[in-house]
Amino acid sequence: MASTLNGLYEWRILQAIGSAVLGRLARCRPTGNESAIRLDYDFANDNNLEFLETELRYIFSHQQVSADYGAQFPELQASLTRLCGFLEKAVNLSLISSQITGAKPPGAYPNLQALLRYLNHEAEEGQRFDLDLVHGPNTTIFKIDRRSGVEEALRAAEKCNELLIQPRDSGPGTPGPALPSSQAVPSIGPLREQGDQVLNALFAKFSHCTDTATHEVLFRLIKSPEVPAQPLSKVNMFLPCCSDLEPERWREAQCLPFDDQFSVKEVQSLCGDLQILDRQKIFSLVIKSRGIFNVGEPTLPALYSSPASLQPLSRHIERGAFLRDDRTQPRPPDFFKPAEKQAFALGLARCLVDFFDSTSASPAWSLGKVYLAKPPAGGPRRASYT
Repeated sequence: MASTLNGLYEWRILQAIGSAVLGRLARCRPTGNESAIRLDYDFANDNNLEFLETELRYIFSHQQVSADYGAQFPELQASLTRLCGFLEKAVNLSLISSQITGAKPPGAYPNLQALLRYLNHEAEEGQRFDLDLVHGPNTTIFKIDRRSGVEEALRAAEKCNELLIQPRDSGPGTPGPALPSSQAVPSIGPLREQGDQVLNALFAKFSHCTDTATHEVLFRLIKSPEVPAQPLSKVNMFLPCCSDLEPERWREAQCLPFDDQFSVKEVQSLCGDLQILDRQKIFSLVIKSRGIFNVGEPTLPALYSSPASLQPLSRHIERGAFLRDDRTQPRPPDFFKPAEKQAFALGLARCLVDFFDSTSASPAWSLGKVYLAKPPAGGPRRASYT
């Protein structure tokens, strides 16, 4: 009985297909015309296909084959067999028709074998064009028509990736990709746990940026003095735009829980998307599976779109915004009332308690990293970010 990944036929054929297709997968997958979406459009199925695309790309690019999976190896073997069974039935037959002559060849997964021959043949003939796996504007090598089939294939791919990365997580000094968890960690609280998940996913994307600028993320402070018992419905933040052509580097953003009522597309280049983002819109994200996904329509207007909206705390201190109210003197700009000062102090204190013993906090953090966001006249009250 096989006891290593290389000893599994399913793993070997997935790796062979991955080697043949990875260099041809489209890197830029446009979202298309959102305004043309029909009223009966199946957001849930389309989103699951997008998630499955990301999961499969991760599996096909996975290179760690010497890890010891121990007692979990039989479960991993069963998951890979289940996934290959789904993919075998989903191979795009229009691609492999030239590779099938008469009866199907003997052996396991004849359609996957034919797909591998097709990919290798096209490479030898120099016929290279962009491909997608299950979802995208280009030719897909797999087609899953039934919604239930998409859901089952997604669960199988997610389970494979979950098991594949576990040895990496358990190894000394080699943390695996950070993924959202449905279970809170009481020792650090949901705010810290949620913040770590978001930051790890964002900086995994920022690591691919070729710009030499330092990437930072500003989190909004929570004013309520009580720690929430459940994860927040959304995480408000500002993300950096590292383009030298932009005089104002920050872009308003939010990380949302996944909802089938909106369409998502995987973010290929976080820095690139931020550079072309309309400053008047909030950059809405979902972190799920092995990727970050941009939320499509409807987009929300930014609350703090003006470059002057975000000011460092030090500037407010210099202006006397936190001094005691002196009725004999005119109030300084952006004066803080006692209740506002208390809410700000509690929010900042809880942030310090939650994050400053974590790996998410920058060792170069200082009060200069605290900002106050001032909305336009008539808008909501100001918010604090660090």
